[in-house]
Amino acid sequence: METVPRVSYLLQRALVRISRETQRLARPFGFCSKHEVSSALKIVLAPVLADSCAKACLRAAAMFSVSTSDPLHRESKSARAGLHLHVGRFHRWMVDVRLGRFVHDIAAIHLTAALENLVEEVIGQALSWISINSESNNGNPILTAALLEQAISNNGDLWGLLQPYAHLNAGRTASGNKIIFIFVCWTNYSYEILLKDCCSLCIV
Repeated sequence: METVPRVSYLLQRALVRISRETQRLARPFGFCSKHEVSSALKIVLAPVLADSCAKACLRAAAMFSVSTSDPLHRESKSARAGLHLHVGRFHRWMVDVRLGRFVHDIAAIHLTAALENLVEEVIGQALSWISINSESNNGNPILTAALLEQAISNNGDLWGLLQPYAHLNAGRTASGNKIIFIFVCWTNYSYEILLKDCCSLCIV
């Protein structure tokens, strides 16, 4: 039963990264809408994951829009959007951490759908990896926290996404290779191209 708390702990890192990018995009106008959340997903996630989350967001938003808004027919936003995670709690959290001066409810639905889709992707990748690499499960893969970590470490997109937030300053790709950035600086009215090791960016 330690798998569920571990998945929740790992998805917190993805939530922090997506939320910080959403907050940065919403800062100019102070308005957090579905466009900021969708753009943050494209920036933070790998292309395959971003496309999958975008489809989940559009599906949830469409279901929410076509559902009834009759006050006598009371349903939660999660039920109207076809989601299992609590949209209202996500919306309250987005307001509390001030992702924007105004947070639209559709933005909360998009973020909830994206995180729910990431949970499905993580579990699906882990179960498929276990079914391929484990021969003792007799067709019934048992997902433990250790196997979950091992499955994530063998997936470049998920491994880079679910690393601790401090790891992002190290300037390494999901495979662990260093990235050499090229900085163009204006010095004495001339351009200088500075090649620096990304590990030195941790000090900045």
